[in-house]
Parts: sequence; C-alpha cells; structure tokens
Amino acid sequence: MNSSFHRDFFIGPMSKNVVDCVLTMNEKLDKKFGLIPSRRQIECSDLGGGYVEHWDTSRFMNRVGNTLVLRDHSGPMQGKASDDGRLSIESDIKSGLKFIHIDPWKCVKSIEEATQKTLELIRFCLSIDESCHFEVGTESAIFEYSAIDLSLFLKALKTRLSAREFETIVYAVVQSGTRVFEQRNVGVFCEASSREMCRIVHDFGLLSKEHNSDYLVNDEMLRRIECGVDSLNIAPEFGTLSSRVIVEELAKRDTSLLAAFEDLCHKSGKWRKWTNDTSITPRKAAILCGHYVFATHDFRLIKKEAGKCLDEAVDKKILANLTRISQVRTST
Repeated sequence: MNSSFHRDFFIGPMSKNVVDCVLTMNEKLDKKFGLIPSRRQIECSDLGGGYVEHWDTSRFMNRVGNTLVLRDHSGPMQGKASDDGRLSIESDIKSGLKFIHIDPWKCVKSIEEATQKTLELIRFCLSIDESCHFEVGTESAIFEYSAIDLSLFLKALKTRLSAREFETIVYAVVQSGTRVFEQRNVGVFCEASSREMCRIVHDFGLLSKEHNSDYLVNDEMLRRIECGVDSLNIAPEFGTLSSRVIVEELAKRDTSLLAAFEDLCHKSGKWRKWTNDTSITPRKAAILCGHYVFATHDFRLIKKEAGKCLDEAVDKKILANLTRISQVRTST
C-alpha cells in the first residue's frame, strides 16, 4: 500500500469556499484532507473549464499548491460533453495532476469490458508520465458490483498489467449498499459486504475507498472504518451545507435577494441530478443545487449586494464540519 497517497478523507471542491477552507484546515492539521475534483467541477480550458469559479485544471492546481489532489471519475462520458476522456486526462497530467481515478464504468456492460478500458486508460496515462498513480473501480450509482466481481476485476488487472504498472494503483472502490439522494445518505449499509470488499482490496495490496460518504454522522463513518475502509469521499454534503447557510443568511437580511437566489437555482435545473421531485420548490432547489450557480454573474451580484456576511457564514460552517470530520479517526 502506498501510504504517501493516503488520506482519511477526500473532499469534493464544490466551491471556492470549500477549497479555501480545506487549505486552511490542512495548514493546522497533521492529518490532511485530499481534494477530489470531478470533471464537471474542474476541467481543462480546451473543454470549457468547470463550474467551480470557472477554473481550468491548471489554475486549480496552482491554487491548491501541495495539497493532495485525486481526479475523481476521470474517463469517458464523465465531463460536460460526450468524449473518451483522453484530452482531459492529458491536460490533468500536464497541469501536475497525476493521481487519477480511472472510471470508464459509465460506458461498459461487463466486468471484462471495464477491465479492458481501465487497462487502456492506465497505460495511456503512463505513456504521458510514468509517475502517475491511480484509483480504480466505481460507485454503485454508476455500476453496481459484488465482492466476487471486484475480485475478478482486480485479478484481471494484476494479471494483464506488468508488476510496475499494477504498483501504480493505490485505491480500489468498495461498495456498501448506500448512495446519496437529495440531502441524505440512503440505502442500507451492508457491513458484511464492506468487510469482504475491503479484505479483497487489501489482499491485492491496495487501499480501499468508499464514495458517497456524505451526510453520515461520526459513528456511521466509524462503522465503515472498522470494516476496513481506508478513505472516504465526501462532496455534495459541502455543497448543500453552503447553500443552506446562504438561504438562512438571506432570509434574515433580504428576502428579495433570497427570492432571486432561489429562482436562479430553480431555473438552472441542476437540482435534477439529486432528486426525482419534478414539483420541487425553489427553496429546496436552492439547497440541493445552489453550489452550481455560485460562479455565475447573477449570483455574484446577489452576493455583492448582501455583503461579506455570506462568505463569512459559509466559511464558518464549512470549517466546523471539516473539524468534526477530522476527529473521526482520533475517536477510535
């Protein structure tokens, strides 16, 4: 297991506030947070950049300095447009982002097909820079697999990659029966499945990673850690947390600005990713998808009129949540 790439928690950079708060916490903590930008959040300039501050990959990497960054869900059909993912990957590596989650699972129908596409993309990355390292596998919302499937997948990778190539894999994704829906973690956590998948991953000399670890209390995180999960991904939780704070602050200060924010979020349609509720209220839409509009011109006008109170309140809440999460391991 390559411990230099290990972090207990990887945080999705849902906004500039989240990124800056992670950097602030990492200056204070011995145990650092990693960042996991998706292609929609942070993307190369040739593909239009991402929705987070419209940052392209190069600008994002310059901003975060020596923070460990793991590209989340890199691969075909993972960005804003239909593509094979290779232009994005090449830009990542040339921008200094060399820790990459290889995820072709949206475009496959079998473990064998996923294995072949994963092999191809790993070798593509290594052909650009031999120092790249990887996460493999995916979450159940994209492609559900069993412990047996995971074992077959990792065995095939180990058999068909050279020893040097296989050693570049750091993480494999384990699934435990839960996913994110609206503002909660749904499904039933399967302790037996989690333990078995973690055992398999560790038998291959890899670290285990669980996605969709949002909206969990500390005890729920500890249950996963006790099953052998080495790292947890937390992302949309920080988006809805930020949006909820903005709604609360605007409700106290200026209801016309609140109405404008809610309308902006509702019209964006971005809430459809997180709920099936087509009759959603503007308030609920704002909380579910507010982070998607933070970099828009219209929201910048709202924030300017509201004053510094919004950023201050959001940062305070994010830092408090990061502090809570950082204490999970130390409480064992």
